[in-house]
Amino acid sequence: MTGVRNIVLRTLTTYLVGLVVSVLFFLVILPITFLPPSWRYQGRFFYRLTSWWSGLCLWIAGLSVSVVDAHNLPAAPAVIVMNHGSALDIFLAEKLLSDAPRMWLSKDEYKKTPLLNWILHRMHVTVDASSPTKAAQSLKTLHKKAADHGAHVLLFPEGGRFSDGKIHRFFKGFSLLSSLLKRSVVPVYIQNAAQAFSKENLLVRHAVPLTLVVGAPMVRRVGESHDDFAIRVRRWFVAKAEDTVQVLGRDVL
Repeated sequence: MTGVRNIVLRTLTTYLVGLVVSVLFFLVILPITFLPPSWRYQGRFFYRLTSWWSGLCLWIAGLSVSVVDAHNLPAAPAVIVMNHGSALDIFLAEKLLSDAPRMWLSKDEYKKTPLLNWILHRMHVTVDASSPTKAAQSLKTLHKKAADHGAHVLLFPEGGRFSDGKIHRFFKGFSLLSSLLKRSVVPVYIQNAAQAFSKENLLVRHAVPLTLVVGAPMVRRVGESHDDFAIRVRRWFVAKAEDTVQVLGRDVL
């Protein structure tokens, strides 16, 4: 019972303190979103703040984070893809990239929150995955913005959040983007995030260590279809997930 009580208290503290910190954070970054595009997307202050805020939220939650093979992150803009099992994944990616210019391909449903909708509109690109036509238009918009401003592109190729510990089917949009932008794809495997905090459980398990494994940049081979490239990238994630199970003796994703 003591362990459960500690988890509950830690979770309540995380929510309350995290809310206060987040409100202050949004008030600070809001003026930046009114700046001209070149200042918004190429200035590093906004990204430094979001990275700092994400790291602070993870620290408030009592979560420890380690990074494996961080040297694989290229200085040049890339298409960064991650598995998605928890809301923590966004905080982890933001912390990882520090002040590097970047933009997310975010789900359209996040626009329901007025302030967040404004920030997403000004800094990122949203996508309605239920409509192939709208999804294609979002990719075109993301391609233009990323190309014009030299920013990393971040997305979850599974198209949703899955906390069952499995690597689900990858959609090929990231492959199309990498070809249009002439950039490499950098896979980042996020380990244990769903165990620490899942959409089915509001409790934050602060004793669970989080690890990000940064893979070597990947490029589509000559003659390789976008579907086949998506499958090859997904296999890298599957291999990392299997390695985790073998090392720990159980599925901790």
